Amino acid sequence: MEWTDDIARGAWIRERTHWGSTVTVAVPDGFERYARVFHPVPVSRMITDPDEIAAMPPIPGLPEELAGELADAPRYAEERWTWARTAEALGATMHATAQWAAITGNADGFATLPDGRSVGQTREGHLPPEQLAALVRLLPTTTPDDLTIAVWVGWGELNAGSRNIALYFPLGVSRRERLRAEEEARREREEALDPAVASAVRRRRGLLELPNREYVLLTTTVDELADPTWPERAGLGWTTGPGWIGHGGPMPALVWPADRAWCIGSEIDVDSTVVAGSAEAITAIVRSDEVEALIVRPEDDLGRDADHVNG
Repeated sequence: MEWTDDIARGAWIRERTHWGSTVTVAVPDGFERYARVFHPVPVSRMITDPDEIAAMPPIPGLPEELAGELADAPRYAEERWTWARTAEALGATMHATAQWAAITGNADGFATLPDGRSVGQTREGHLPPEQLAALVRLLPTTTPDDLTIAVWVGWGELNAGSRNIALYFPLGVSRRERLRAEEEARREREEALDPAVASAVRRRRGLLELPNREYVLLTTTVDELADPTWPERAGLGWTTGPGWIGHGGPMPALVWPADRAWCIGSEIDVDSTVVAGSAEAITAIVRSDEVEALIVRPEDDLGRDADHVNG
């Protein structure tokens, strides 16, 4: 995967996307069919039973010195649910233009299931790598070795020098030690960022400009994206080291092959992803067990207030 300043690669997208809240804010118009892919829903329950806690695997990325302090603390077991399963549990109706706030009945997107489990927010503008991998495996192209991804420049990880950081600390750590650890974490994040990407974002040069958005471009292949671990090597600021609260980084807002057979779009303010392609390709996605997807039309509204079924 390499950075490119060949913004002509995305000129066709600029000509065929439309600012607003319809499907074509995320992907170009003119394709035979479209599908909306729903980002997974985090559902968790608190575990207080000591035996069940002891049997759980270690918290990923948790420093050893903190693991001992939290050995007997309540833990949370998290699952990833589909929108359809969550809607059924909440008594809502799943449909192609459903909106998450309408399904949960809360503007913030959080909810509590009848059995006490907590439903979290779906993540906007961020299709998990595993689901992107599933999509590129399903979508046919005559140019599998020539794909482009466009990443929104507003991600904090792409902006070298960003001060925002979140770390675990054991009890009793001094302020000096905290500051030193935070600086080390910032250096780690900057080392995970390709200098060419950082320069393009900082200088605002070689960026694809779409309505109200700017994107840095990278070239890649189907095989590369089909491996869900690719972001860790992409130079996009992904971090997985001990001490980080969670891990990860930016995901593409757009993915397309050189033959323009299809396009995947995850608009940064939308909690789902849109795929445009042939009727055959979109049918395969909707039928896949690896993603949750439904057919949509180019003119369908994906705005937060567009769910007139769940209100």
